[in-house]
Amino acid sequence: MKRTWKVWIATTFGLGVAQPLVSAAEPMPTPVPAVAPAGDMAPPIAVAPAAGNEAAVPVVNVPSGREFMQAGANPPRFAAPSQWGRPNPYFPCPPQPSPYPYPYPYANPNPNPNPNPNPNPNPAMPGAGAGANNNTSFQADRGGTDAAQTNSPNMFGDLFGAKASIISLPGVVSRTMPGILTGRIGSVTAVPTPPIPPLPGQLTIQTPAPAVIGVSGFTQTVPFILNGSPIHEQVVAVGVPINNSPNSARIVNELSTRFAPGTPGFALAAATEKAANPQATLNSITFGPVTAVFNGNQIVYTSTISDTVSTSQATNIRYSVPTPGAGGVVGLLKVSEDNSPFPRDRVIFTYDYFNNVPLGTGGLPVNRYQFGFEKTLLQGRMSFEVRVPFASTLSSNSALNGEQLGTEFGNVRLLGKALFYKGSVMNVSGGLGISLPTADDIAVGDGAGNQLIHINNKSVQLAPFLAAIYTPNDKLFVQAWYGFTFDTGGNGVQVNPTIFGTGPNIGSLTSPSLMTVDAQLGYWIYQSQTGRIRGVAPFLELHYAGDISKGTLLQANNFLIGDVTTYNEFNITAGFTSRIGQNTTLAVAAAAPLLGQTARTFDYQIGVRLNWYFGYTARQRAGGMTPNSF
Repeated sequence: MKRTWKVWIATTFGLGVAQPLVSAAEPMPTPVPAVAPAGDMAPPIAVAPAAGNEAAVPVVNVPSGREFMQAGANPPRFAAPSQWGRPNPYFPCPPQPSPYPYPYPYANPNPNPNPNPNPNPNPAMPGAGAGANNNTSFQADRGGTDAAQTNSPNMFGDLFGAKASIISLPGVVSRTMPGILTGRIGSVTAVPTPPIPPLPGQLTIQTPAPAVIGVSGFTQTVPFILNGSPIHEQVVAVGVPINNSPNSARIVNELSTRFAPGTPGFALAAATEKAANPQATLNSITFGPVTAVFNGNQIVYTSTISDTVSTSQATNIRYSVPTPGAGGVVGLLKVSEDNSPFPRDRVIFTYDYFNNVPLGTGGLPVNRYQFGFEKTLLQGRMSFEVRVPFASTLSSNSALNGEQLGTEFGNVRLLGKALFYKGSVMNVSGGLGISLPTADDIAVGDGAGNQLIHINNKSVQLAPFLAAIYTPNDKLFVQAWYGFTFDTGGNGVQVNPTIFGTGPNIGSLTSPSLMTVDAQLGYWIYQSQTGRIRGVAPFLELHYAGDISKGTLLQANNFLIGDVTTYNEFNITAGFTSRIGQNTTLAVAAAAPLLGQTARTFDYQIGVRLNWYFGYTARQRAGGMTPNSF
């Protein structure tokens, strides 16, 4: 019975027992000291014979940390130092330093009685001898692809979000502008009281005196009576203007009084403006400095007119509303953005600047940030990810007459991923992204304190995907993503019934279903096992997103809201990624649309991706281990 469990232990630990082990009751041999040679292997231990004239059997350490017996003339005997310093016949020796960068190399015992014929010339570097399996490359030795997969970069990404819904509102466009009377001459004409003295001389108009107001281009005049004190003018000669008339202010006041709103003069001017522009409404008339002249019979005072009118016309106001189902004012998060087909343990930070995003009445800049983490499960076969986005963008409470910017919280995105197929150069994974309605509702007002439209944020977005990565060697990497985005329920829309004559609830707004395709090609141009920068790889990406089903279009009287355009976006991204130390990656890139103005959600994008790896992934990166799969 004793020998049975001893044999089981020996077999379990790979001791290669040829004959029964020495029992614990047998005398324990005393190890013979030996001089250690220079090399990465532990020296053979010479074991004293158990009895009689038996020769010692050498025991050789191999890189796996286990000891294998060399065949001898006598029964082999296993002897390992115990924790008390005495040989222990039942347990393997403590593991020796291994030259491999992964924990469990596939090594066979060396049958040569001299396992290290070429001593290590540098004792400070174990395994550097001529006969050792040196591993100074970026890859592990097992096929040269383990570290290539473990250290493969993430997809950078490109998408801001689905196009905003277009609101078409009935409205009135009004503007104030100069009327057709501006620049014309207004005049006051009166007859001086006789006798007329020789000129130069002073002329006098005794009051009350009849006078007439006229406007150039008018066929009608406005008669009135000059009252007040007499009017005196110093006249040089007939037809010579009097530029600095002492009665200028008095004449301007008379003109303003006769053309004030409600007077016959104002009605005449308003009718003249209306005849020229039926949409014009006279607001006011003003008069400039006065010039006087004597024509031989009358004194004529003239002044330049300025008037303003308002014009208005019915129109439809178009306003781009970022519907919550399309990511709202923060934007939609793609499953491929800053992601890898491999499940990983990491902390995530991303920043993107999007130029000229079609929000509001025109284009706006958007600065978007994301914080998140990914955690692996089942020894790296699966992972769970959380992304929390926010952005400096159009306010979720905006107005038609002004685009207010603000900091907005976006829809939190959850993602589950599993590595389904594991190969030496090709790996395939899949999963599901879920966008939760955590962003604010969208509201649009008229700028005067009245809310016109309110869009609830209630719908959950689902994004199933497949992803594949190809790493034929330790430098080249290619990955592709194929996925869909579905709006599961739509978001309710309410309008102001006072303004639109219907409502408040007019239906549910559903975003278009999208298909997305992403591809990345990159190459490590620099790699190192030491130093701050351990790898640099430029990459190029192509991204396509198109709708496979249209969103809803809601209508209430003259009000329209919905996604009325076809979504078809094709972008290119170029940049580089770098490994900083062992567990940090930093990527910087820029993206630009390849199609026309109507098929884009931004003019250009500049972004940064920062990832810090921990846990199981950090151990993989340190050891060049290949990721696990189902």
